[in-house]
Amino acid sequence: MNTELLTSPFTNSSVAISESQTFETERLVDHIAREFREILAVAAYSDMRQITVDALGPRIVLNGILDSYYHKQLVLESIRYAFELVEVIDDLRVTSIS
Repeated sequence: MNTELLTSPFTNSSVAISESQTFETERLVDHIAREFREILAVAAYSDMRQITVDALGPRIVLNGILDSYYHKQLVLESIRYAFELVEVIDDLRVTSIS
């Protein structure tokens, strides 16, 4: 599995996190994942509409197979705003070099 962790340097803090902060973080991750699913649902390319977006604790996991590296970059740039807020795990694969 070629999983790449995309994260901001700001998410790796050593400050103790309370239960309420954890709950708020998970709500934020759920919200971002839901919004991104809606964005991908209307994507111009059908392979992008097949990507799964899962909220797993403090992380968002992107999984799917794309037709080109261009489509992969489109997906990653579309969710780039979330990189500073949460960890994004890129488990996207490309089937051709178009």
